[in-house]
Amino acid sequence: MKKFGKLLTAVCVGLFIVGCAGTLAFASEPFDSHADALLVALRANGYAGIIAREGIIAGTHPIPKDTSDWRVPANWVSWGYQLDGMMYDNSGPTLAFNNPVQYVDELTHAYATLLAIRANSCAGLIALDNISGTIIPQTGLLTGNPNQVGAVWSLNFTTVTPANPTGHTLAWDNPASFATEEIHASNLLNELRLNSAAGCSALFTLTGKNIPSSGKLAGAEADHVDQLFSLMYNPDGSTNTAYSNPGSYVAVLVAVNHLNTHLKAATLEQKAAFNAIYGISADTDPATGSTFRQRLFDTVSGNAGFDIDGYIMILPNVTSLHAALQGATAEQKDAFLESYGIGVHPDYINGTYVKALFDIVGTPGYIYGTPEENAAYFLTGLKFDEELQSGSLIISTDLDSNGQKDLVIDFGDAYGIWIWNNNTSWSQLHTISAKSIISTDLDNNGQKDLVIDFGDAYGIWTYNNNTSWRQLHTISAKSIISTDLDNNGQKDLVIDFGDGYGIWIWNNNTSWSQLYTVSPSAGHHEL
Repeated sequence: MKKFGKLLTAVCVGLFIVGCAGTLAFASEPFDSHADALLVALRANGYAGIIAREGIIAGTHPIPKDTSDWRVPANWVSWGYQLDGMMYDNSGPTLAFNNPVQYVDELTHAYATLLAIRANSCAGLIALDNISGTIIPQTGLLTGNPNQVGAVWSLNFTTVTPANPTGHTLAWDNPASFATEEIHASNLLNELRLNSAAGCSALFTLTGKNIPSSGKLAGAEADHVDQLFSLMYNPDGSTNTAYSNPGSYVAVLVAVNHLNTHLKAATLEQKAAFNAIYGISADTDPATGSTFRQRLFDTVSGNAGFDIDGYIMILPNVTSLHAALQGATAEQKDAFLESYGIGVHPDYINGTYVKALFDIVGTPGYIYGTPEENAAYFLTGLKFDEELQSGSLIISTDLDSNGQKDLVIDFGDAYGIWIWNNNTSWSQLHTISAKSIISTDLDNNGQKDLVIDFGDAYGIWTYNNNTSWRQLHTISAKSIISTDLDNNGQKDLVIDFGDGYGIWIWNNNTSWSQLYTVSPSAGHHEL
């Protein structure tokens, strides 16, 4: 039972004893000091507690925002009894009695949360109701059902853990962000449930997370709320596509699930090829195999209109082409590097190399016979571009290794050497004109380098990986070519330094060795 009766009796006794002597005081009544402390807390910080109470559960006579004393009989009858209602319930003293400052703190946070979820035409509240259901009304005071107050209050708290000792939620810390998060989660839930809940089905198959296809995520299904929200965040806490574009996220999710289904139904040859390329079985359960699941997402993501059947069909062609390239001639490997901007690799670890293989076999007209026949025919068509190997003053090569050719042009002494980058912009490479320029991959990292002979005054320099210069030799050459002499996959330079020096080899970008003492440019001399 509330203490109102006790307080009213005390007020009456006080009136009888002191008459009109002045302000009432009940030193023997502990209620007095607690009511005073609560009133002070409510009126602190610009009357924040009073404003919050009026916004949530205002009484008939609001507590005044001044220094009025609840002990004055007229005040008690009009608003003082509200203090009693805050400090006691049917179970006894409340938080307002025991810790009025904390009570007002919670009261103001609850009001801020209510305002946030009711903002923007109640978008946050509608989202909250869509996800887990709520009894919080969209307008008006929360006086019709006392549980409504508790529903708002509960949004600010969760289980206390070592990581969250206060038990405060995002609604407490940032109510506007809380409302926004609810809206994004509601949008994601709606997208997952479209098309006969295709997204929910795909999510369960791929991750084991079970979001119900209908109904509220509440009660015994409270863990589903956590699963839904977890989809929107990366491990580092940043938001992902599920948060920013749930429709796109679900579309990828469904496509990945289709890829998984088709891989399970693929032929043994196709599954073997998938295993060879990615090092993982196509029969892996994605719900328990995170590496396999990530591979599926990496394959589908960013590929609008991804052709699942076409992808699975060409898998054996990729492995056959890779095997054929391993036995290719040095000239064919050179041609592959020049054509696709990446050297032949011994395995599938390099993603750029694997992408090149898929791009090749996916080219219309590549497939006409068995995977082995297709690969063999492809190798016969690889021709080495000799233009890049003879010293020239205008060459085509891929300097930034983005798959698009650039032009390197020497405009002579007045202008120097310039690069036409990706068919869009000019940049000056050097102010000095060159005697000859060739393109090759000296350090065997898959990116083109330039070998530039600046003539007698400066000698031979290399421009490495589109970033830095290095002098190769102080003597100018008669001619320079690039080739793989020791067949180890790395280019060597063969340089004719002319009379007096002969032909030298720059081996594997590390050391010099003389090939012959006589220069071919010396010609023939009659006896």
